[in-house]
Amino acid sequence: KSKSKSKIDQSQNFVDIGKELMIDMKELEIPLNARIITCMIHLLTRACRFKEAYILFETNLDSIVDDSSIIFLWNSLLESIEAEILITTDEQVSKSILSRFQYVIDSLMSGPTKPNVATLVLIMKAYKAAKLPTKACEMFFKLVEKGLVPNNAAISLLIDCFVSITQWSAVITLWQEMVKLGINTKSAKKLFSLRLTNAGLQSLIPKLDEVEEIE
Repeated sequence: KSKSKSKIDQSQNFVDIGKELMIDMKELEIPLNARIITCMIHLLTRACRFKEAYILFETNLDSIVDDSSIIFLWNSLLESIEAEILITTDEQVSKSILSRFQYVIDSLMSGPTKPNVATLVLIMKAYKAAKLPTKACEMFFKLVEKGLVPNNAAISLLIDCFVSITQWSAVITLWQEMVKLGINTKSAKKLFSLRLTNAGLQSLIPKLDEVEEIE
């Protein structure tokens, strides 16, 4: 606990330095860019100052012009929300955070910024932290169907969330969906095989090949 408090205190100091830097930039009329605000959101998150992180994001989003970096800004906010979900125990507060989380997702999906694979992982991690695995799985397929290529982290989260909803034997059904979408890569198959082996279900591994042959 003392180590955790020490880290938070250290982060508070960094936040204060960052805020002073932003004030100096404003006085010198140097425009803030997405990367600077992203760094500040990371610092505020580490200091457990989640509301400030959200306000900083919201008040600066429209003024950001460097489109290539703006997804990093969205991702830093999603990471902040996940951290807030993980440490919140009050049920009413949790509902408020989830409502804000959904608003952020809806805003991102309806806006011009294109989510990347890190966005998908962060959204899935937040849903998993909130014990909403079905939502995590839905988001995976929603973005993959839009052309996003998932990485191993996203696929691992998908397996974990899917299994928590159903059972291990249903992983074959999940693999069928991935084959249909054409994302049955070698590394994905390796992940599925590893998870089945760890669960003592090696007998299901040949079924992965059978699914591919049928499709």
